[in-house]
Order: sequence, then structure tokens, then C-alpha cells
Amino acid sequence: MRKAHGGLAALAGAIVLTLSWTGPARSQRPVVLDPLPKDIAKRAEVDEADVAKVLNALGPAVARQIAAGREVAVPGLGTFRVVRIPENKDLVGGRPATVPPRNYVEFLPDEGVVQASNSPDAKPGVTVPPFQYTPLPGQTPSQKVPSGRTPSTRIR
Repeated sequence: MRKAHGGLAALAGAIVLTLSWTGPARSQRPVVLDPLPKDIAKRAEVDEADVAKVLNALGPAVARQIAAGREVAVPGLGTFRVVRIPENKDLVGGRPATVPPRNYVEFLPDEGVVQASNSPDAKPGVTVPPFQYTPLPGQTPSQKVPSGRTPSTRIR
């Protein structure tokens, strides 16, 4: 004897009905972009070899400007600057350690770059995992009572 599968048919019908109400699907074809030098050459209407020379010279030029203590603004892209992080305490390998002072290069993107990175078509190269607290092995979390005065329990 065969059992009726009315629930399964209803579910399949609901899925088909839901999919028919949604808007048209966007194309799944990836957008094919030219390499950066070729794309810039087309937009600026200059020779691709000249663009490649400028791009190859850009990195060392920015490094020289940064070494001289200057902020470097690249129009339409953002600003590079040096940031000093003073000596601080941090965990290294799960143990407290003193981190020596160090300079870092910070990049502040222009608003157009930020909007482009948050567009629906932007795909992240790396996804940072959320922070998870993991106590040191063999230790239990503290059961400390929060600081503050407790009301007196003495009866007069």
C-alpha cells in the first residue's frame, strides 16, 4: 500500500510559488575586468606602457614620501600616513608580554573606495573570524563578586 505524500507536494508547490514571486535573478556571469594598467590606459586615453611605468614608480615614490614623514594623498584612492603605536602590554601566545613601540603605515580610503567595497558585487578576499575568548589551559574563569558596597544585613 502506498502512502500519500501530500505534505511533500504542498512544500514543493510553496517553493515554486515563492520563487515565481521573487524578482528576476541577476546574471551569475562574473564581471570581466581588464588588468589595472590596461583599464587605466583606456580611461585616461594614454599608452598602456606609460601607465605601467607610472604604476611601477608609484610604490617607491610613496615609500620615499612616507620615510620623509609626509602624508601621501592619492586622489580618488585615499591617504597613506605613518602612525606611531607606543609601547604597550598585550598577550603574545596566550602570555602577557610587552610590545615595543613601532610605526605603522595607515591607509585611509576615500569615500568612493569605501562605497565600492560595500557594493553588492564586492567579494572579500579574507573574512576575519569573530573574536572568541579562550582561557589559558588548566585555569578556570574567575568567580569574583563585582566591586561595590553591599547593604548591611545586621538587624537592630
